[in-house]
Amino acid sequence: KVSSSDGDKNYSAKNYIIATGSTSISIDAIPIDEKQIVTSTGALALESVPKSLLVIGGGYIGLEMGSVWNRLGSKVTVVEALDRIVPTMDEEIATEFMKSLKKQGLEFKLSHKVISATASKSGVEVSMESSDKKQITEKYDVVLMSVGRKPNTDGLNLEGIGVKLNEKKSIEIN
Repeated sequence: KVSSSDGDKNYSAKNYIIATGSTSISIDAIPIDEKQIVTSTGALALESVPKSLLVIGGGYIGLEMGSVWNRLGSKVTVVEALDRIVPTMDEEIATEFMKSLKKQGLEFKLSHKVISATASKSGVEVSMESSDKKQITEKYDVVLMSVGRKPNTDGLNLEGIGVKLNEKKSIEIN
């Protein structure tokens, strides 16, 4: 049963596809404005090539965006809290992938976490902390928040109709 402004409607089928997409995960201390602090959506809509770009997160989406903007002329730095990029990828392949990205000109700050990012007319001031608790503050023209995505399942009443969700609010599948 689906409720809408047109009234309730009942549907039946052998199989259903639930394709609601996903949203970028955000961090409270890093307010996304889609102009200076952007998600992958905002990174695709930048009006000019930033002189410097910080990618927060060493996953495949951020690395792909960083590689593109690097080829367009931006100085790209990737900061990742873990000690390696693409942690879901085979470690040997990930190591070779990082070598390739370094040859392209990307720089990496592994084992660093971003504490805050503050946008102003002169750029985005980013505070980071290394795994040995060393504090770093740097300025970038644009910051790309790319720490993952979350499913758009809120408000669908999926559990109410018997569709099980896991702890990340993704639909349980077999």
